[in-house]
Amino acid sequence: GAALGVDLVVEAVERHVFQVVPGIPLPESVPFIIDAASGWSMRERDGRLLILPPGDASQWEETRAWLERSIPVASIDQPEDHSAGFYEMTFDQHPLVGETSRPGVWACCGFSGHGMIQAPAVAESLAAMILGQTPPLDITAFSPQRTEPLVEIKQT
Repeated sequence: GAALGVDLVVEAVERHVFQVVPGIPLPESVPFIIDAASGWSMRERDGRLLILPPGDASQWEETRAWLERSIPVASIDQPEDHSAGFYEMTFDQHPLVGETSRPGVWACCGFSGHGMIQAPAVAESLAAMILGQTPPLDITAFSPQRTEPLVEIKQT
């Protein structure tokens, strides 16, 4: 954005994944586990647990301590493997999609790990907007020109 004279506040946040072989396998009916209170998440793939610590946790000791408290059978001295990558985060953790403050410059960024899930619908809607057509989905709330965070509406 800066190279085009557009202010897009998107920050790279490092995330880590530790891989362990648990003492017992999870049932196949458990596809993904999220501890919403703490931010920990994990899934089983090919008989291994892939564990994502919350925030920028990169040290195994913190992850091992969490496993010791939460899933003792998976708490081991060292992980089998470890990888890291980046999420692109916006100020409100929602993407920036639409025309920027500079006419003719469009943005589609800041999906914080959800881009692949939302890509087909966002791409179709953004393409329609660029062409001056009515998009199939109203994604104007994701405008890169917004200054206030989006508010989540909870369904009751």
